[in-house]
Amino acid sequence: MSQFAELTAKVARLQGEAEALRTEKIALEDAIRVVAEEIEPEASSSSASILDRVRALPRYFRRQLCSISQASCGHVLAVLKSLFPASDLEPLGRGYAAGTSEDDVGRLLHEVEPIANVLSKDVVDDSDEAAPSGAGDPEM
Repeated sequence: MSQFAELTAKVARLQGEAEALRTEKIALEDAIRVVAEEIEPEASSSSASILDRVRALPRYFRRQLCSISQASCGHVLAVLKSLFPASDLEPLGRGYAAGTSEDDVGRLLHEVEPIANVLSKDVVDDSDEAAPSGAGDPEM
């Protein structure tokens, strides 16, 4: 094979690879755009590039996690206050009692897990008809 033919074949192969990469790039951009729009639909109307939007997702997730955490804690405190109206919740803001070990925390978390699972359903249930856990339940 002549040198010209080899170079022509190499150029054709590289053009084919470049076209495959362009096709893959477009497919990846489309997939990323779908995910980004699902996560933060209001940002789809912005002029930010898809790359800028993807780079902003960690910050968005941190804000969402903080919001969910606050809603969950608020929900538990409201349930506690509804059951024990005279309770002073201020000490809870200081965290675990002095001397509570990591093992103690693990045991406590395991102990309250079934109740946490029930209460978490109230936080994530967005139906208007859902009654809070225990509402109207004489056992509570």
